[in-house]
Amino acid sequence: MKWNLHALQALKNFSIGDECGGGGVELFSEEGLLPSTLASIRIHKFPHLKRLDIKGLQQFLSLEYLCISGCPQLEKLPQHGLPTSLKHLQIDECLVLKERCQREKGEDWNTISHIPDIQMDYRSI
Repeated sequence: MKWNLHALQALKNFSIGDECGGGGVELFSEEGLLPSTLASIRIHKFPHLKRLDIKGLQQFLSLEYLCISGCPQLEKLPQHGLPTSLKHLQIDECLVLKERCQREKGEDWNTISHIPDIQMDYRSI
């Protein structure tokens, strides 16, 4: 994807969704795709998304809110980790990812345990 959004340094909130489910996007991975000044990111309704590997996401020092919803095939969080500035993580309707993020026993728990407010399927954990 060549959107050149990284040039929009005033952009604070970013939301993207595949409302019709026909896009077939399976991977977000391009480095520099988004501006590092974002405070919130919402990724929703990508039924075919398997990987969210936004390189450099852990360097988004202003990012406080991340919402991932309606991505039932999403297998795991970005392998390079999440920013320490993240205060709210919301994961809804992502069955595989929900299992990986279970408190103290999920494979990705260590990746998210530093986040003060974690919600899964509309409930705080």
